[in-house]
Amino acid sequence: MGALRGRRYIAGDRFSAADVYLASHLQWGMMVGVIEKRPEFEAYCAPLVTRPAALRADAEVKKLQSQKAWSAA
Repeated sequence: MGALRGRRYIAGDRFSAADVYLASHLQWGMMVGVIEKRPEFEAYCAPLVTRPAALRADAEVKKLQSQKAWSAA
């Protein structure tokens, strides 16, 4: 995907909801094997999935799962 090569964000030079959407789909697709892992995909996703807000959301999901308040199934 040439649109990601050398770019930090997909829709300009600022982080946007488009980045959350695209990175989450790419990350999930590569994780389950429906999207081929490519260096530009991994380079694009890495900083977005490790953002403080993303890490807080992941921690909240794990907390809720441990309480059996929410299931990913």
